[in-house]
Amino acid sequence: MPIEFSTVYTKERLLRHSKFVAASQKLFWIMLIIMTIFAGTVYTLLAIIDALSSTATLYALLILWIDLVCVFCYFILPRFLIKKAKNLNSIVRYSFDTDNFRTNTVNAYLEESTTVQYSFLSKICKNKSELYLFVTRQMAYIIDLTELSPEQTIALKELLYTKVNQKKIKWPD
Repeated sequence: MPIEFSTVYTKERLLRHSKFVAASQKLFWIMLIIMTIFAGTVYTLLAIIDALSSTATLYALLILWIDLVCVFCYFILPRFLIKKAKNLNSIVRYSFDTDNFRTNTVNAYLEESTTVQYSFLSKICKNKSELYLFVTRQMAYIIDLTELSPEQTIALKELLYTKVNQKKIKWPD
């Protein structure tokens, strides 16, 4: 018997997904912070020893510019793009079977159906109220867990744990 439910892709839900993806890029953010601290330290040392050149200033401004662009791309730009997203306010109906899951997406702009094999999922992550079924590093199906009964949630979790490699699943209890 399939597990069936639906999720509405609201602006807030899409923004939470965007923030979740940005936060999951931990190595990127760590390297960005390390390089910024390194560049700031070198720039400060050059300023102290009075060997500050226009090249050092240019490099410091370049690092600052890269930081600002990264923050803009991960946190500010998605707010503008989501307003124009084709899947905004879509109702996505899910049906999970033993071999695959199907989606039926409907809104004012589109109506499409998709069948996804469990082997295509690259990772599964759960936060407080949503489950993300990633098919790429950034694209995921979003499941509103508040729409599921406790029995459906348990059945879905058991199904995913049997069909997907457990190393790919991050589902804290």
